[in-house]
This record gives sequence, C-alpha cells and structure tokens, in this order.
Amino acid sequence: MIAGAGGRRQRVLIAVITCVGLLRGMWWVATTPLWSPIDEQAHYDFVEAIGRGDGIPIVGKTLVHDDVLRVEKSSPTSQWRSVPVPAHATRRQWHAVRQSYEAAQPP
Repeated sequence: MIAGAGGRRQRVLIAVITCVGLLRGMWWVATTPLWSPIDEQAHYDFVEAIGRGDGIPIVGKTLVHDDVLRVEKSSPTSQWRSVPVPAHATRRQWHAVRQSYEAAQPP
C-alpha cells in the first residue's frame, strides 16, 4: 500500500508514465500503415485463403483476394490510397501487391 508524500509521488509518476505510453501508442496507430508496405497483405491473404478453404496459395499463380486490396487501398496511411486503380487483383497496375506469394513463408 502506498502512503504519504512518497505514495502521492509514485501515483503521479505512474500516471505520467501511463499517459506517455498511451500518447505514444496513439501516435503509432495514427501514423503507421495498417499493413507494412513490404508484405503484410500477403501474410494476411495467406491466413484468409486458409480460412476460406482455398488451401495454401500457389506462388506465382494465386492472387490476393480483392478484399485485401480494398483494405490496403482504403487505409488512411496507405501509399496506395491515392493510386487511381480499382482494388481488383486482376488489374496489373497492382504489380507485386496483388500476388499471394507467402506460401513459401507462411505467417
């Protein structure tokens, strides 16, 4: 149990540390892309494909699901948000983002 002036100081310190942690977390949530621009959408698509019952994606053949591209395009921090291409994996303009290549390295 915390008592006296030392206890008050500790409570204030804990409150300050908690506030700093919350502010830092909110900053990361607001500025970090939903998925890493490198390959997180492919990891997610791997899990989604298994969940849908489609099996393990085939590297070089399987395209990510259009829902994955929609999330990628609609994220406020995504670099793809301003690209004037519809979120359909059949569109070649999505380049490597449309490929479900994480069968070789699952999540």
